[in-house]
Amino acid sequence: FPSHDISGYCIFEPLTEVSKNAVAEDIKTILNSEPRIITENVSVDEYSTGILLEITVRYRTNNLSTTMKLSFD
Repeated sequence: FPSHDISGYCIFEPLTEVSKNAVAEDIKTILNSEPRIITENVSVDEYSTGILLEITVRYRTNNLSTTMKLSFD
């Protein structure tokens, strides 16, 4: 995977639209480095104790898509 500088993220600060977009763009960059998938959607949301990522990808080989939900407390 490509190297990413995430030192600018303040994980204990409120999640703003700017930081949500920065996280989503980093995730898209990482996913787009995988030639077997197409990134369809990345959403970043905040919940009471952390961050929720919802990522939808489509597999190029069989055209099936899947959605992953990842939570970080």
